[in-house]
Amino acid sequence: MTDRAAPPCPVGDPADCPIPHERRADDHWRRQVTDRMDAFEARLAENTSVTHAIKTNTDEIIEFFQAGKGFFVVVRSVGALARWVAIIAAAAGIAYGVVKFGIGQILADMGITRK
Repeated sequence: MTDRAAPPCPVGDPADCPIPHERRADDHWRRQVTDRMDAFEARLAENTSVTHAIKTNTDEIIEFFQAGKGFFVVVRSVGALARWVAIIAAAAGIAYGVVKFGIGQILADMGITRK
């Protein structure tokens, strides 16, 4: 239990106060409320420290995922480039085949015959 200063007398001079400080100090209900508030404040401080630790760990996880997001942006760009390279390579391969073997041989290889 922490020592709390008694509030000033609500009616004026503390010497003439109709609510004596001794009565407040000896009040069992007030002591219970004070003890409960002290326990609550201690648990709240502990909870706050745990919350800060969780926030720190969560910030590290978020930083990791943001780095991963940047990685996937780069991979997507490389994938788009690879797609264009594959299209151009396929077109070049088809053009080479037409020039080397002629269109008739290619059509025959595909199973297309002239009637």
